[in-house]
Amino acid sequence: MKKFFCFICLAYLSFPMKAQEALSLDSCRALAISNNKELLISQEKINAAHYQRKAAFTNYLPNISASGGYMRSQKELSILSDAQKGALSGLGTSLSRPLQQAAQVIAQLHPELAGQLPALGQSLAGALDGAGQSLVDAFRTDTRNMYAGALTLTQPLYMGGKIRAYNRITKYAEELARQQHNAGMQEVILSTDQAYWQVVSLAHKKKLAEGYLKLLQKLDGDVGKMIAEGVATKADGLSIKVKVNEAEMTLTKVTDGLSLARMLLCQLCGLDLSTPVMLTDEQKED
Repeated sequence: MKKFFCFICLAYLSFPMKAQEALSLDSCRALAISNNKELLISQEKINAAHYQRKAAFTNYLPNISASGGYMRSQKELSILSDAQKGALSGLGTSLSRPLQQAAQVIAQLHPELAGQLPALGQSLAGALDGAGQSLVDAFRTDTRNMYAGALTLTQPLYMGGKIRAYNRITKYAEELARQQHNAGMQEVILSTDQAYWQVVSLAHKKKLAEGYLKLLQKLDGDVGKMIAEGVATKADGLSIKVKVNEAEMTLTKVTDGLSLARMLLCQLCGLDLSTPVMLTDEQKED
């Protein structure tokens, strides 16, 4: 039995206990402002309008843009065909036979040059082969790897006042967003104040209803004794009981209204609805 009792105590202590929070009017306002989603959204709108105004000012400054590209081709694109390349590279070789024939004719006309003509023909053929190969190399374009880039600088000179007008518009948009945020904050503060003082008012009404009920219950007991002694009638007792029932009903209504008002205040402050809240002004006397 003792072990079971200890187990029940440990299980009860393991559950988290929610402490009652004492909130003042200023703390309720601060919680409502910090937890209101519409105010958070409006604050982000102010930030967006602020950075948009800064971005609009950059239209006065020069705009620098850069672009680049790369293309990879599997085959090389060439102006000359393979046959043309071969013909130009072997230009001296292809002309060797006509050169030999021309050398024989010259040797017949000038026998004294017969020993020099073969060497001259070979050198001329080699020179023509070199010239043809140089032409092939000159017409070669390596297009397998192609790079391209561009750097652009744009400076607006005159746009008919569009930049200046756009800057004014963004400035007014930021101011409008700030004013809307302030209006929303004032609305949240007003709603919080109304809910706060509603809770305070209902709390004092509950105390008054409890005191009134206790007074009627004491009076009911006294009247019951008076009826037993024959000093009062049963009609007097019944009228007192009716008043007691009305006071109990009034206390129930005030209690329910106080619970709803506390839930509304917790919702405005961003607190959990099950969190017990005690307002500092509830303890003050009227």
